[in-house]
Amino acid sequence: MSNYALWSVFGPWAWCGWALLIGAVALAFPARRARVVARVSVGLGLAWFFAMFVSPMGFALIEPLETRFPRPALATPPRDVLVLTGGEHLNAAARHHRPEYGETGDRMIAGAMLAHRFPAARLWAVGGVRPTPEAPRDVDWLREAWLRLGLDPRRIVIVGNTDDTCTNARGVAARLGSAARPVLVTSAFHMPRAMGCFRAAGLDPIAYPVDFLNGADISILDTRSPDLAMDALRTELALHEYLGLAYYRLTGRIGELWPGPQPPRTRRYSAR
Repeated sequence: MSNYALWSVFGPWAWCGWALLIGAVALAFPARRARVVARVSVGLGLAWFFAMFVSPMGFALIEPLETRFPRPALATPPRDVLVLTGGEHLNAAARHHRPEYGETGDRMIAGAMLAHRFPAARLWAVGGVRPTPEAPRDVDWLREAWLRLGLDPRRIVIVGNTDDTCTNARGVAARLGSAARPVLVTSAFHMPRAMGCFRAAGLDPIAYPVDFLNGADISILDTRSPDLAMDALRTELALHEYLGLAYYRLTGRIGELWPGPQPPRTRRYSAR
């Protein structure tokens, strides 16, 4: 089972369901202790549902991630623009034979906009995930979307044999070299982890965050929205990134638990 499948089954979206399931199973046993377990489990499930879908917790969790790296002006034209995949709806794209994008499709759009702004830059599609062994990869759909937007195929570089952020970084570093300073495009909430991986791989990219989910310059309570699914999405994405940062740091993939906009240290960490 892949990391993505495990997260779908055991991640924050599923915690309410697991708690209610444990409570339902406990109710099948007559023992008093089982009834206590059922009450506690159902109570925790309902509390998590409120926290994830109703409370402003998602805003509070994702805000530090999205504001960690401010978007630069890019006064100097870059030679390379790296776009990390992640917004593609792979199953829908494979079924309908065309690019399909969801919540993080801004990555693809931002890459195309930068390519038009800097016509001499190379545009990199970096990824490698596919829903089935026979289906096209996410980078294939990203390239197809850019071609449909009129970009020159000779400008597009594919790094398509990687399946997580740090292997993305190592795949790019192997082809680009540490002397280059490319622009790195990914979702704002994902940028701290991405920068940690690219720095560990020996690169010093310019962070160009896109796909912001929080409103800017207003308080959390002012941004309350009746869209419960979006509130839950913010919570799920933020928790995924914090756990990813901790896991990558503990396994030695990145050298900083909380990568920031300051230049990376002189010491280079091994990217395992």
